[in-house]
Amino acid sequence: MKWNADFEIAGIIVVFVFIMFFFAKKHLPTRKNRFFAFSMILAALTTVFDLVSAYVDSNWMDYPLPVLHVINIIFFMLSTALTLSFMIYILMLAGRYDLVHSPVFYLYTIPFMITMFLTLSTPFTGNLYYFDPVEGYVHGPAYFLNFMASSVYLVLTGIYVIIYRKRMTKLQFRSVVTFIVLILTGILLQSLVFNWILLSYPSVCLAVMIIYLSLQNPDMYIDKMTELFNADGFYEIMAEYANAGRHFNVLVVTIDNFRTMQSVYGTDRVNEALKKATAFFDDIIGTDILFRISEDSFAAVDINGLDYGKLGEKVLDRFKEPWRVNGGEVSFTVYATCLPYEHIKDNVKGVSRILSFIHNKLAHDNGNILLNEDIMIAIDRDSAVERALEKAIDNNTVQIYLQPIFNPKAGKALMAEVLARLFDEEVGFIAPAEFVTKAEENGNIVELGKQIFEKVCMFVRDNDTESFGIKRVTVNLSAFQCIRESMADEMLDIASKYNVPMSTFAFEIVEGSADIENGFIRRNMDRLIEAGAEFMLDDYGIGYSNFVNLLKLPFKYVKMDRTLVWTYFENSSNVLPDVMETFKNQNLKIVVQGVESKAMAKRLVMMGCDMIQGYFFSKAVPARDFVRLMNEKNIEGGFGI
Repeated sequence: MKWNADFEIAGIIVVFVFIMFFFAKKHLPTRKNRFFAFSMILAALTTVFDLVSAYVDSNWMDYPLPVLHVINIIFFMLSTALTLSFMIYILMLAGRYDLVHSPVFYLYTIPFMITMFLTLSTPFTGNLYYFDPVEGYVHGPAYFLNFMASSVYLVLTGIYVIIYRKRMTKLQFRSVVTFIVLILTGILLQSLVFNWILLSYPSVCLAVMIIYLSLQNPDMYIDKMTELFNADGFYEIMAEYANAGRHFNVLVVTIDNFRTMQSVYGTDRVNEALKKATAFFDDIIGTDILFRISEDSFAAVDINGLDYGKLGEKVLDRFKEPWRVNGGEVSFTVYATCLPYEHIKDNVKGVSRILSFIHNKLAHDNGNILLNEDIMIAIDRDSAVERALEKAIDNNTVQIYLQPIFNPKAGKALMAEVLARLFDEEVGFIAPAEFVTKAEENGNIVELGKQIFEKVCMFVRDNDTESFGIKRVTVNLSAFQCIRESMADEMLDIASKYNVPMSTFAFEIVEGSADIENGFIRRNMDRLIEAGAEFMLDDYGIGYSNFVNLLKLPFKYVKMDRTLVWTYFENSSNVLPDVMETFKNQNLKIVVQGVESKAMAKRLVMMGCDMIQGYFFSKAVPARDFVRLMNEKNIEGGFGI
């Protein structure tokens, strides 16, 4: 029979081109990648021998019988080995390296071993094929068994794709499904429709090409600027090592002032310095295990027991000197983090959280940071707070507490600050500094702020606050809320929903959030002031904002940071009276917090404070207790100064 081999020839050319590109490029040294390369080579060889065997079998009289047998034996062996290799690759893609090394795997090899026996014995038995003196090449009685062996591996591949689909990304799952469909389509078309055209292995070549382009392209794991492996490669190789039980340590070097250097020297110059730093890393570590995992961080994954303590010191020493580029210098400040195997082996995916926590929450003055049990406990706490916060937001269980703000002239509290409190069954009490900061980090602060304000509106609606002396309730706004264009409208809608006038509220904005350059902040403030609200600059004295710029925003009150107050009463700083005088000259009302004694309160009254807040008057109490407190203190007893 004469075969049409046009598609097969094209498939061979294509797959060999992809093999050439794969090995010409730097590729991640994982077993998955090595096995994919092996599968590509098998696919190319199988297709070549399918073409050659089809040709010689069609012209069997022109070749010696031993040559015919050798070519056909190689083809049958390769075809079964190819489908087995595909199945193993899918297991590796799903991270099931354990199955490949388990005793169960020997069961997988049984069809392959049967095929090998049938193939090698065929020249003597005619099991798979034989050459008839008249008809030439003829399928033998066991030919169907060989086909079944390959089919078993394809079916198992499909089953494993379904079983382990949740262990794969969407792209991996879709690519593998396309891979299987293409192979089956080629087989069915050749078997049932175009049986004179060689389509089975061209479809295999096309399927391999799909996997290469979508999942195995070496360029996907390379950082273009430094030509090191990237973050995807970093997490993939750690996952493979962890799954295989191979001990490894990780050293991460982070440039602390990368963005600053870019703004000072420009991106091109900083990138040139970064390339020199990469060459330095290459010299002392070796690029085979080096990764650029973010724009400012490099990582080395080691299984050979490098002394990362000394290595980190060597890196830090070199970075104390500037990098000379284009006739100038670029100075990077760096710190090194060592992640020992015992702390990351069971949670490779959590390494990004570990690095983020270390970068954002720990001081980097010492240069070298060793991940230890204490840091892991802090990270676990951070994760627990995040889970508790998300649960509280989902269930709307964040509570509001209120603390009175005393007005000396009136002799009673005229304002009350709303403070959020979070209690979790597993974590317990979580301080606002923890969960508010976490809400700002993960983007939940907007929803948290809405829920808090809605509960404040419900409290004001259900309790006649003016009946016990409270004229305004102050509510804290975060930077993320302030810069949202729709913030004012959202607040107005919530207040309207509960029929509470905006004149009931004063909004507190922390000094560091009062960015005069952001137009949305000013527009939001003007919109709410127009509706009757007032604004208070909170925690003045923490040192983030420019005084002159702050005066451009329409604040009515300034609340002094408690540290500014305490340092004054501890006689370690005399700044407080001058700061207060400066703001009073600008017709701003002064609110002082952190007052814990009668003596402090009297002294502040003498200094001209308009309002005083602190534990001397009351701690923040639940909303239901605040009504009782105000009836007792504000109406009946007074606060005792």
